[in-house]
Amino acid sequence: MLAFTAGGALLLADVRPVAGPADAPEIVVAPGGSPSAPLEQTFVPPGTSEATPPPTMAPARTVIRLPEHLRIFRAFAAIASGSEMQLRYHAAVIFRDSGDYEGAWNAFRSVAETGSTLAPIAALRAAQMIGLAGFADKAAEEFAAVIAQDALPASLRPAALMDGAAAMVAVDRPAQALEWLALVEVAPGVTLTNRAKARWERSVILREQGDPGWYDLAIATMEVAPTSPAARSALDALEDADITPPGMLAAFIEYRGFRSAAAEQRYRSLIVADLLDDTERATAWFYIGAVSERFGNRAGALEAYANSLAADAASDHADDARYWRGRVFEELELHADATVEYDRLLSEYPASDFAADAALRAGIMAGLLGQFDDALRRLGALAATGGSAGAEAARWHGLFREQAARTDVAPISAGAIHPLSYAAVLERGAEAAVSPFPASAYNERAEPFIESRAAVAEIHAWLTATFGAREHPAVAALDDPTVVLALDLARAGEPTVAGDLLLTVLNARRGQPFELLDIALATHDAGLHDISMIAASRVMTPLSAARRLEAPRPLLMLAFPAPYGERVHAAAEEFGVPPLLLLALVKQESAFNPRAGSHAGAFGLTQVIEPTGASIARALDEPWSLESLADPAKSLRFGAFYLAEQLQSFDGHMLAALSAYNGGPGNASRWLGIAPYPGADGYILGVDFVETRSYLELVTENYAMYRFVYAGAEARALPTLP
Repeated sequence: MLAFTAGGALLLADVRPVAGPADAPEIVVAPGGSPSAPLEQTFVPPGTSEATPPPTMAPARTVIRLPEHLRIFRAFAAIASGSEMQLRYHAAVIFRDSGDYEGAWNAFRSVAETGSTLAPIAALRAAQMIGLAGFADKAAEEFAAVIAQDALPASLRPAALMDGAAAMVAVDRPAQALEWLALVEVAPGVTLTNRAKARWERSVILREQGDPGWYDLAIATMEVAPTSPAARSALDALEDADITPPGMLAAFIEYRGFRSAAAEQRYRSLIVADLLDDTERATAWFYIGAVSERFGNRAGALEAYANSLAADAASDHADDARYWRGRVFEELELHADATVEYDRLLSEYPASDFAADAALRAGIMAGLLGQFDDALRRLGALAATGGSAGAEAARWHGLFREQAARTDVAPISAGAIHPLSYAAVLERGAEAAVSPFPASAYNERAEPFIESRAAVAEIHAWLTATFGAREHPAVAALDDPTVVLALDLARAGEPTVAGDLLLTVLNARRGQPFELLDIALATHDAGLHDISMIAASRVMTPLSAARRLEAPRPLLMLAFPAPYGERVHAAAEEFGVPPLLLLALVKQESAFNPRAGSHAGAFGLTQVIEPTGASIARALDEPWSLESLADPAKSLRFGAFYLAEQLQSFDGHMLAALSAYNGGPGNASRWLGIAPYPGADGYILGVDFVETRSYLELVTENYAMYRFVYAGAEARALPTLP
C-alpha cells in the first residue's frame, strides 16, 4: 500500500500498486542487479539514459479529489447495495475525497463507535482525518487509542504506527513517536521500503534532539533498503553533516537513485584510493560500466565490464558483466564478439539468470553472421528445453530455416512449445505487429462478464473435471473474516485497503481452485477487477499453457476482464485505436484498477504521468490535474489519445507505438534504428530496456488473448492483414 505524507500525517491513499501477472516475480534486476540484492519491486531498465525519469515516489498530495459525477455515482451504488455501516463509511469517504476532513472525521467516528467489522479501520481513518483538519492533540489521542486497541489487520498496523508517530511528533511527544517507529521495523510483513522509512524518521527525530545516535540510524536506513527514497535522504543528510558514509553503499544508492555522475565519481574514487578488496573492486567496475551504458559510452562500458571480470571472475556481478558485454557488442553490431561473451557466460556461469537469454542470443548472433548450421543447432537445442525461452528459440529457428532455405531441417513450432507466449503469437502473423491495423480490428469489441448460474455451473463442471471434486476447507474463502472485511470495505468505497487485504488471502489460497473462483466472482461483483483477475488467473496457474486455453470462456473472461466497456469503446473509437488493444494495454498498465499509481508518478487506468497528461489536456483543450485521472473515462481517453498519437507517428507499427508509450518516443525511434533483424522479432530483440521488452511481449500476448476470448479468433493471434 502506498502512503502519502499529507498535513503532518500519513494518509492511506486510495492507490494500489499496479498488479503484474498473477505469478510474476516481484523483483527485476538489471543491469548490474544481483538476484541477492535487497531490491523491492524496482525496475531499472538496461541502457537507461540520464533523460529517463528516475523511479521516484509519486508526489505528496493531501487527497485525491474525485470528479463530482463519480462521487455521486458511488454514493447511489452504495445506497442500492450497502449495509447501514457501509453507507455510513461510504459517506465518510465522500467527505474525505472532497477535502472536508472534519465532516469525514465525524462520519468515520460514527462507524468507529459501533461493533461492526469496519469499526477498527474507521477509527484509524478518523484519527487521520482529525489530524488533516488541524487538530493535532485530538489526532494524537485517537492514534494512541487505535494502536492500543490493536484491532487492525496486521497489514495495516505499520501504516497506523507511522501515521501515529507523525501525530506524536506534531504534539512534541518524540519518545512515543520513536517507540512506535521501532515497532514498525519488526511488524510482520512490513516492506523494506516502510522499514527504511520508519528507521529514517527515527533518525530525523534523534537529529533534531541533538542525539549523535542519528548517524548510526541513517546508515542503517541506507543498509536496509538502498533503493528507497529514505536511503537517499539519509545519504544526503550525512553528507550535509560532513559525515563520511560507507563508500560502496553510498555509491550504490547514488546509482539506484539515477544520480549516475555522482555514482561513477564515488566508485572511481574508491578504486583510485585502493580501499577495496577484489570483490568490491569488481562491483565498482561493474557499476561504472552500467553508468557508461546510461551515458551511451559503449567503449567505456566494455572496458569497465572487462575490468570487473579481471578483478574477480567469481563475484556476484561476474555473469552480469559477461552478459552486458555481449549486449554492448550487439549494439555495436559486433556479433562474433557478442557470441564469444555469451558462450563464455554459458560455460563459466551455467546457473546464471542470464543463461537462457545468452543461449538464445548466441544462436541469433550465429544466424545474423550467416552461420545457419550453427544457428539452427543452437536454437533447436534451446527449443527442446521448452518454456517461453524455448518458444522464442523455435521462432528464430523458423526464421533462419526459411532464410537459409533449409527444407532438410524439420520445422519447430513455437505455438506447440508454449501457446501462450508472444513467440507463438508472432508465429501466427508477425507482420500485423509492425503494420497498420486492418479495418476489422477497429470493430472487435468486448462485452463485460455477467455472472449467471449457467456461467458458474460451466466453470464448476470444468474445475471438477480438471482438479477433482471440491474440497471443503475448515474456513471457506467467503467465510474468511479477512475476505468479509475486504468486501465490506470495497462496497464502502475503500477498494485499495480491500485489495491489499485480499492479496494476502490469495497467497494463502494457492492450490484451492474453487475457493479462488469464489473470490474472483465476489471481487468482480464488488468492482475489484484487479483482484478478480488475479484470482481467476491463479485458478489456472497449475495447468499447462495448452490446458489453460481449454478453460471455459466465462473463466477466461474473468482472467482477461473487460470492465468499463462502453467507456473503453468510446475512447478507442474517438481516437482510432483497436478497442481490444486498448484493453490489452490497460490490463498491463493498471490491471483495471482506476487508482493505480506507480513509483514514477503515473496514475490511473492508463498510467499517465504528469507532463504527458498536461500535454494531452492542452491538445484536447481540457482542464488538467493528475487526480482527475481517477475518472476511468478520462484516463481511458488520455491513454487512447496518446497511444493513437504513437501509432500515427510510427506508421501503424504496433510494437514501436507500445514501446514509445512505455519507454518514450525517442527510445522507440532508437530501437527502430538499431534493430538487428527486420520485422517484429528484430525490433523486440533490439530493445535494451528490460522493462520495455517485457512490456511489449506481455501486451502482445494480452492482445492476442483478448482476440481469442472476445473476437472469436480460432487461436491467439493478431488481426489478419488484408
